Amino acid sequence: MKYSSAFVYYAKRLAEERYQPLTLEKERELLHQYSAGHEEAFNKIVNAYLRFVIFLLREFKIPDDVDIMDIIQEGNLGLMHGLTKFNPELYDCRVSTYCAHWIRFFLNKSLFSYSKARNFFTPILEEEYLQGYVIEKDSYKDKANTDIVEYALSKLNKRERLVVSLYFGLRPPYMSKTLLEIASMLHINFERVRQLKDLALEKMKPYVDNPPIINQIRKECYNYYEE
Repeated sequence: MKYSSAFVYYAKRLAEERYQPLTLEKERELLHQYSAGHEEAFNKIVNAYLRFVIFLLREFKIPDDVDIMDIIQEGNLGLMHGLTKFNPELYDCRVSTYCAHWIRFFLNKSLFSYSKARNFFTPILEEEYLQGYVIEKDSYKDKANTDIVEYALSKLNKRERLVVSLYFGLRPPYMSKTLLEIASMLHINFERVRQLKDLALEKMKPYVDNPPIINQIRKECYNYYEE
């Protein structure tokens, strides 16, 4: 697993006082304040457990091509989701004990989503045959792959198309962006970007996994370069 400069900066910030662990008494005090409607108490508890998310992340194997900050953000969402469900009157345990399940769940979901997304275009990019013809021209192959992807992208709305294009680096300068970077660029939250990406991939799947459509596009491209 590679550590980006963003992660190093993030980890350094977590050494600040406001991110330090809470005593049991302080945690209970903040939980009761949160139950009474004080949102600031919620934020203080979350801050105190951000390092716990990184601790649990050590249980997972993170591929080198995955931005660790995106995964951490998902774990943080799991922490916050768990905290909203935690009732100190019902559960005689620390927040970490209760929320660990939700953090792991969100981390698992995120890594599965990344795996699915990174391999999304594999059937297109690795295909070597077109109705019995061995591909011999790189220009033909590139155009066919591009046309298939463009056809699938055309089925998305403007924002979905933008998110997918940024995530996979499909537009100049052809540099893929992380979900966190896209969220910053579009001025929307991380969770919304992830939802848009997942929804867009589901919409595209019937087209990039549709053999008749793929074969027709490739046949047209093959004939174009044969002329």
